[in-house]
Amino acid sequence: MPADVDMAKPDARRTWTVGGVVARLGILAGAVAIVALAARADTGGRAAHILLSHPAGVALAAVAGAYGTFALAMNLLRLALALVYRPIPAPNDDQLPSVTVVVPAYNEGRLVRETLLSLLASDYPAGRMQIIAVDDGSTDDTWKHIKRTARESAGRVAAIRCPVNRGKRWALHEGFVRATGDVIVTVDSDSVVSPATLRRLVAPLAADATVGAVAGNVRVLNRDEGLIPRLLSVAFVFAFDFSRAAESVLGSVL
Repeated sequence: MPADVDMAKPDARRTWTVGGVVARLGILAGAVAIVALAARADTGGRAAHILLSHPAGVALAAVAGAYGTFALAMNLLRLALALVYRPIPAPNDDQLPSVTVVVPAYNEGRLVRETLLSLLASDYPAGRMQIIAVDDGSTDDTWKHIKRTARESAGRVAAIRCPVNRGKRWALHEGFVRATGDVIVTVDSDSVVSPATLRRLVAPLAADATVGAVAGNVRVLNRDEGLIPRLLSVAFVFAFDFSRAAESVLGSVL
């Protein structure tokens, strides 16, 4: 079940810049120009005539039409279910399970420190939260930032260093075998969590014993820094705000 949390910027407000507005207007103008040129040249009509003049083209058009109709229906269904979805309220302190947060890192540099600091600032009882940072054989200064944060955390962050890089799964395993919490939370070392993330993330688990796993609502951290991050942000919104919310309402995961 998805929890209504933000795993990117805790205070991420949409900002409009001159470059961003120009980029949006440029994309819109380009799309309008393409449609206008195609209509003027009757490109669509000629292409449709060529396609439908052959049995294979008719079959292809039928399949494409059926798939398009199905995809549209599924998207409308996701939208309707997402509008119905309501997150489970965050539990009180006495209802919170103990959690272990495992942060695997490889050549993440200073950003792993930002991740750990955001976890330390969580609105979760310190006595019920264990944080384990695992350096998966980094070749940059990742270990320095992990050690510094662990030293400044007064024992709240456990630092583990793997001698060689073996991959994220092995790094997670190093944290899992040392976990003492009732619930294990994994956070990527390039993510920043909001203060309420952990409390709201465990809410479905605390409220319903049949829930086996929970997914956070992920956002793109640098979505205002270029076209590619903006496009990726749209994909994340579709995946988390719509698809996972819809799956939660249905009680099933594709």
